[in-house]
Amino acid sequence: MIIGVGIIIGGGFLEVTWLCFLFGSVLGVVLVLLCAPHLFLLPWNVCLLTGLAFMGSPDEVGEALSSGAVVCRKATHGLLRVLRIVVMIAVIVSIVAGLALLYKNHNEEKVAQDQKKAAQEILVENAKALERRALQYGKKWTVSGNLDPTSNTKIATTAFVVSSDGRCELTVQKRLNGGELTGLDCQGVKISEYEDIYVQFDTDNDSARMDLKSYSDGDGVYIPFYLSDEYMGYYMSYQNFIKGLVSANIVSIKIPNIHSDFWVEFSLNGSAKAINQLGKKI
Repeated sequence: MIIGVGIIIGGGFLEVTWLCFLFGSVLGVVLVLLCAPHLFLLPWNVCLLTGLAFMGSPDEVGEALSSGAVVCRKATHGLLRVLRIVVMIAVIVSIVAGLALLYKNHNEEKVAQDQKKAAQEILVENAKALERRALQYGKKWTVSGNLDPTSNTKIATTAFVVSSDGRCELTVQKRLNGGELTGLDCQGVKISEYEDIYVQFDTDNDSARMDLKSYSDGDGVYIPFYLSDEYMGYYMSYQNFIKGLVSANIVSIKIPNIHSDFWVEFSLNGSAKAINQLGKKI
């Protein structure tokens, strides 16, 4: 008698626990409702029948156990149906997830290939642009000027040439205010004023160092003009640099770069005429 009551009471606790487990998942509740609704009261039914069996006569015990066996068989069939549906859903979800992953990987590969192709096209176009620039301005020095407001005439202020690879530009300037300097600019390269350049003319055996300064109104750099013949004894003077530009055939300059220093070559074809025209009327 006491054992039967204890089993029934324990069945109540098991039923509460079982319901908490089922209602922890919306999908679990839906599957049980559709496939095996009798599973909701499975622990309670089993414990109730077992407890009543212990509390009744032998005949009642046999009948209760028989009813419990029927309930267990139904519960087993219901659980199998639920498991089959869960497995089917898991397979479908896995297939969908796999297809989605393949699609994502395919898209990422396509985007990466498109980006690589676009980058290569940009490099090719830039190379062609540099080649066109070198062909246009790299064979001979060109002169440009500014209007002198005092005389209302155009005065030659800049003589420039592009390197043989079209990447850099060398500009000898004699400004209207009398200032002299040589600008140095390379596309896509940040040249630091804190690093020296090395200059070598085809008429010299060795290269020489030259100082750099930065423009106050921009990011470019220039070779400054110094009155002394040799600046501090270690650098080529600006005067000797200009003499080399008008007398040699080719000048090579080593450009300091944060990634790797590189040399560029400038033709001096027509440099003497262009530089000597600076400060004069065009």
